[in-house]
Amino acid sequence: AIINNGTLQQTKTVLHSATTSFLNITSTVGSIYYGVDIMLGAGGDMGSTTVQVHGNQQCSKGRLLGFAVGRCYQIAPTTPQTATVKFYYRAAEMNGQTAADAYHFNGATWNALASTRGGSGEAMFVQATGVNSYSPFALKDPSVQSFYVFLPLIMR
Repeated sequence: AIINNGTLQQTKTVLHSATTSFLNITSTVGSIYYGVDIMLGAGGDMGSTTVQVHGNQQCSKGRLLGFAVGRCYQIAPTTPQTATVKFYYRAAEMNGQTAADAYHFNGATWNALASTRGGSGEAMFVQATGVNSYSPFALKDPSVQSFYVFLPLIMR
């Protein structure tokens, strides 16, 4: 397996009626790292699309979401289209997220996306349908509590 402790990035052309896989790294024994699959229907193309996977880290706005899977995903299409997106992660990155959903950050809050999940080992995944707004994305199990400590502000 490949362990990503930084950022992996790949740019490809995403065409309609196809599945485009990003950062699916293989060796002679098969896939050893999985990133993101974007599945488009018969509508338009997304054109040149860049996907980044930030591994073993939280999203920059992650504190607003709470404790989540240790990956953050950035997707930047030339022409956004409604898609089904499959976000992969390693079992070692689960952080207690046994039934994670995909979340999208809209600039102010994280919004849950309709999600299904599956996989095992190095190829755990959360699949979100009806995605039409992009970057950033994170994965979190809504039943896993997030704890925050708020300290009082003392002004003199």
